[in-house]
Amino acid sequence: MINNKMKIYIYLFVFLVVFLIFTGFYLTNKDYNKVFFINDNTELIKKYISSTPIKIEINMKFLPTYILTNPKDIIDLWKKVLKLPTYNYISTQTDSSENIISGYIYFLDGRKKEFEFSKNLIINNLTYGSEDDEDLVWIKEKLMSMIFSVENISRVFLNSKNKIIIFNHERGSYLKETKKILELYKVIENSITIESAEKMGKILQNSTAPLYKIKVLRDNIEFLRLNIYDENHFSVYYMNTFLYLLEGNLLPFLKSVF
Repeated sequence: MINNKMKIYIYLFVFLVVFLIFTGFYLTNKDYNKVFFINDNTELIKKYISSTPIKIEINMKFLPTYILTNPKDIIDLWKKVLKLPTYNYISTQTDSSENIISGYIYFLDGRKKEFEFSKNLIINNLTYGSEDDEDLVWIKEKLMSMIFSVENISRVFLNSKNKIIIFNHERGSYLKETKKILELYKVIENSITIESAEKMGKILQNSTAPLYKIKVLRDNIEFLRLNIYDENHFSVYYMNTFLYLLEGNLLPFLKSVF
């Protein structure tokens, strides 16, 4: 009788163990087939959205705003920014330099951050990097290449607030006619930057006084100047600083103005 009871208990115990094993196995597999959202993941997504830039507006005194929307360029710039050490911004004497780049960085969650770049990069009252930092130099050169691009510089001539005056050796002519202004804009927009230092040197060395000058003024301040040397070549200056030498068919247009 005792043996029979022991057998029953053993059978029950074995059955219970097997039952628990199968139940655990079932529940484990059931959990794996479900998607669980946990707070950490939600916060991670929020952080990703809030720190992902999607547009950058770049401004410089008197120049048209350059809007950067190319995802690769934006990410390349932002990666460089995030690598820089940050410091609390301490206000010092205002930089009187004209080469101050400013603008806004827009993020995926709808926020935007204001930035300013002269000697230092300042974003929302935080200073990023220092003057000698290679990444900082790269960022500034990248931003300047965009704001000073031929595409952006040519848009200066479309702004009705700007005055365009063309000079030859004898006199000046104030360009007012919309049709002529559009023609000038198209010629400059389609011009090609001369990259070769050797070719640039030869053109500038062989040129005497410019045949024509085009000056662009805002509030009686000359901020852009084009020096035309021959049939195909002219240089561009911003605030008396040389930007580049261009190749374009500008001389026939200028002859038609006088």
